[in-house]
Amino acid sequence: LRWANVDLDAGVVRIRSTVTMEGNLPVFANVVKSRSSRRAIAINPAVAGLLRERRVDQNRERLAAGAVWEDPHGLVFTWGDGRLVSPEWFTKRVQALAQRYDLEPIGAHGLRHTFATISLENGVPLKTVSDALGHADIGVTADIYSHVTEDVARHAAEIVGAAIFGSAS
Repeated sequence: LRWANVDLDAGVVRIRSTVTMEGNLPVFANVVKSRSSRRAIAINPAVAGLLRERRVDQNRERLAAGAVWEDPHGLVFTWGDGRLVSPEWFTKRVQALAQRYDLEPIGAHGLRHTFATISLENGVPLKTVSDALGHADIGVTADIYSHVTEDVARHAAEIVGAAIFGSAS
């Protein structure tokens, strides 16, 4: 994620590029997997606040690092000297936090599933979730999260039933 793709005032993060690792070296591409992968994702004020804090911290790190600062790409997540935080480190950190809080181990990709599940279970429309995940077709999202969408549909039926027939005692 590059700062150039983060608009904190509008509350939007734009996905415009990818990074892959070849050995220990990051390779940046200004392309994404598919047309639907290129997207804007709305962020809430709490996330925007955390990103603002990250920018302040990173500016302090940049000043402290001086000439050894190594971030030519304007990345959001870097080490204190500007080097890229590798995807593997991020995955290990998420797994360590999950273990610390006695949660199921989860990788970075699992966070996408968590986002989708929480969104769907809380009434976010399937199309909105699909767009946020960058799925080209809403059917992909529905297929992957069919267990969640069935629960949501059941809950919706209960709500509509209660509205039509009154609450069951």
